[in-house]
Amino acid sequence: MMRDTARGCKVYIEIPVLLLSFAVMFENTISTHLVLYKTCYVTLGFNATDCAMLGTGHESNETALLETMVQPYAAILLMGQSFIHAFIQPVFCFFLSSWSDKYGRKPILLSSFIGYIGSYMVMIVISAIPESSPWLILLSLIPICFTGGFPLVITTSVSYITDITEEKDRGLRLGSWEAAFTIGILLGNSCSSFALRAFGYLGIYVICIGCSILALFYIMFLLDESVVNVETEDKFKIFKLSLVKKTMNNTFDGRNVHDKLMIVSVMALMLLYTVARFSDHGILFLYLRQSFGWSLQRFTLFASFKSTVAVVGSIIGAFLLNKVLRVKETVVLIIAFLTTTCYYTLLGLATANWQIYMSGCFKCLVGAINPMARLLLSKLIERKDIGKVLGLIVALESIIGHIGNSLFTYLYNLTLSTYPQTFCFVTAGIYLFEVILTIAILYMQNRHRRRGYVSMESEESTREES
Repeated sequence: MMRDTARGCKVYIEIPVLLLSFAVMFENTISTHLVLYKTCYVTLGFNATDCAMLGTGHESNETALLETMVQPYAAILLMGQSFIHAFIQPVFCFFLSSWSDKYGRKPILLSSFIGYIGSYMVMIVISAIPESSPWLILLSLIPICFTGGFPLVITTSVSYITDITEEKDRGLRLGSWEAAFTIGILLGNSCSSFALRAFGYLGIYVICIGCSILALFYIMFLLDESVVNVETEDKFKIFKLSLVKKTMNNTFDGRNVHDKLMIVSVMALMLLYTVARFSDHGILFLYLRQSFGWSLQRFTLFASFKSTVAVVGSIIGAFLLNKVLRVKETVVLIIAFLTTTCYYTLLGLATANWQIYMSGCFKCLVGAINPMARLLLSKLIERKDIGKVLGLIVALESIIGHIGNSLFTYLYNLTLSTYPQTFCFVTAGIYLFEVILTIAILYMQNRHRRRGYVSMESEESTREES
């Protein structure tokens, strides 16, 4: 039975996830603009009016020259931000998500949103002081890192859904989580440039802190704790290296070769998907601008189109295929990987704008990949250990995603003058390999009946009724 209820009304963890994903994407591009502006005005000492023209689309020869002078300095700061997000934040994410398995999901969710509130407060101060150094922006990452950041919100909220749902309903809830996440990204990306013109940098961060506070109050007053029998002993011992060993032991000990192989295969599937998903971040716009002459506005519209298709796809995959038609999650994954392979293949072959939009339609089921993969993993791992395992996977995804994107950027630069769409076909090859890997998982499912942690229904005695 669902336990996410308050005063007789159903309460959804998806709502704070939507609010936070909106806030993060709402300020993401704007923060990059702020770094460029402050590097230009404060660090290099150029005229404030000229610096404000950077990235506005009102290009002139002077602005273009100024940007070439500013970008190398700003890139160093942005690289530092990327390093923190890629390698420091995941460490906190893993240990804190493991902590939540024993001591509760709600404290972790609350601390994560408090971290974002603290970060946006720092950004409000920085944006309010025109002469403040752009390097002070790194201070805003401290509260986020110490509380795990968005990777921890992903891990804890997915673990929360696993705690409160039956196996038969879990795919639908994970699909609604993915839809909420994608809608937040879509709205944040679409509104940010207009909001910047209307409210300025200060207004952007005030809106973000408002979203974070609203989500914090929602969790604090409406969301019930999902972990049964919350422990209190050694509650403040968070960073224990023994957790790493315990996670691996709990994941693999006591299982036969078949079950171990299934778990490793699903984890490999999720990590490879991360590499493929981040392959064109930052590259696709460069490719479309260089090969098709696209403007930033046109690319933003295309990105919004793809996000809308992904929202629809997560609903179709999780609800229609998995919930209504009872299609196995592995079969949904095979269809999703195949269609996404078609998207990248057609994108690489495209010679006209309409063909690019047509290829985007083949991304219709990409939004179902994460929900179905997490559903498959939740059937293999005991509920009491799901936070540890998901924390480990999300931490690895964060690191691998940044490494993969760097490799694809190198590939794009290497082939730019000869065949710039090479990255499309390499990504299509990864998705095709994912099809083969998922078929192997489906074969193992059909050949062997799982033993051990087979039925989540058998854990009814461990559940707490609302």
